[in-house]
Amino acid sequence: MSATSICARPGLDSREQFAVVYTLLSRWVRQPPLGRLQRAPAARSANPPSTLSTQDMISKLKAMDMPISALSEMLDVERKTIYSWLDDGVEAKSGNYDRLRAIYDLFADESAGSLRFYHRFWQRGVVGDRCLRDLLVAPEIDRVAVRVALDALRPAVERAMQADAGRKRNSRERSPASSLTLHLTAGSSN
Repeated sequence: MSATSICARPGLDSREQFAVVYTLLSRWVRQPPLGRLQRAPAARSANPPSTLSTQDMISKLKAMDMPISALSEMLDVERKTIYSWLDDGVEAKSGNYDRLRAIYDLFADESAGSLRFYHRFWQRGVVGDRCLRDLLVAPEIDRVAVRVALDALRPAVERAMQADAGRKRNSRERSPASSLTLHLTAGSSN
């Protein structure tokens, strides 16, 4: 029985669906969580992924609208430390680098601009009392649980992004008052 067929049953709310999917994924995916002081496992492929600098990862997360305050909370460092990594090119220590890399890998495929919306919803309970924030600030990041939480929050994030884009589009249009002001100003120059 697949997760899709279980979640398609009538009467299951989103929290119950999340619990089912999380349970199934945690059984199938046997990737150990990456802890704060643990090193990432060595790459097993012949071509390991390119090593990103601390500055590159933070720049890319910031470009995707990750709030620096959220990043500092996830890494358990001060904001000024993040800015020194970003502005001065200082490399993070091994434990912080590994944790930052785990966070970067989890959010790398998200759409541009979406991370501030994930931050907006990150205290929303996804399963019982667990929320995305709790998963990301835990001493060990459970990648499976974070991915499932991101999947559960994605519809709300997408709706918020669409609403925000609509507000921006409407704010670019001239209001009747500004049109009247332009008309009166143009008429008074004669």
